[in-house]
Formats: sequence, structure tokens, C-alpha cells
Amino acid sequence: MQNSDAKVFEVLIKVEQSDSILRPSMTTSNSILTATYENVLFVPLDAVFSDSIPYVVKTDGFKKVKQVVELGESNENEVIVLKGLTSSDIISLTKPKDVDKLKFVGMEIYEAMKKKEALKKKEQEELNKKKSKDNKKKTRVGGGGSGGDVVIVVG
Repeated sequence: MQNSDAKVFEVLIKVEQSDSILRPSMTTSNSILTATYENVLFVPLDAVFSDSIPYVVKTDGFKKVKQVVELGESNENEVIVLKGLTSSDIISLTKPKDVDKLKFVGMEIYEAMKKKEALKKKEQEELNKKKSKDNKKKTRVGGGGSGGDVVIVVG
């Protein structure tokens, strides 16, 4: 719509139960649920920092540390923490002024994340090689009388 922040698009909805107040062509306000997570630990996005390593500032006894965390899915407000925190941990919502002096804790989480990322990259490269190899088996030959290309599959 012109001069408006409104986003308008058509959505088809299957109504499983009828209601007398529903009428054809009614305008509605809707939420679209894309995923549901149960029994997960999540923190505000403002509490997660990164110096190439994702971490939160955690109070450990009387001292603060940079706790490495493995993150999962997120929305505009929160992020799921897969590893590095428990529900009883106390974390900071703001980065302390002396954050550079704090010690990293949980580097084994970061090392495991790097290994997982390297494995994922290797699998993707192998998949790309396989696709490339499959594409090389196909040879394009100039078109016949119909104007279209003829594809010959070898092997």
C-alpha cells in the first residue's frame, strides 16, 4: 500500500471449526507460527556478545567471566543457548567496561563448534563435487531443426 508500512498479501486459511461471527472477506490480524521449541534455554539477544567467539558475561561466584556459548535459533528478541549455560546462571545484559580483562571460559565449546563447522563445510564441498561431476556427464550438443538443444547423457 502506498505511504504505508502495512504489508498486504493473500493467505488461504483452512478453518477447522465454524463460528457465527466469521464472514467471507473479513479482514483479520494474524500471527504465523514458524517453529515451536520446548524445554530450551534462551537469553535476550542483548546479553550475547561476540569477538569472533559468541559469549555471555557470566557471574561466577564473585568474579565475572566470558562464558563461551553455542547458539541455536533466534528471533528478534531472544536466542536459544544450546551449550554453555544452565538455567541457574546469572548473566549480564550489558557489556562491562573491563570486558577485555575478563577470562574466557568454555573454549572446548568453541573448539567443538569449529569442528562441526569444518565437517559441515567438507560435506558441502563433497556435495558440490558430486553435483559438478554429475553435470560433467551431460554434454550439450548444438540444436537440431527445432531450435532447441539436444542433451546427451553419458554413463
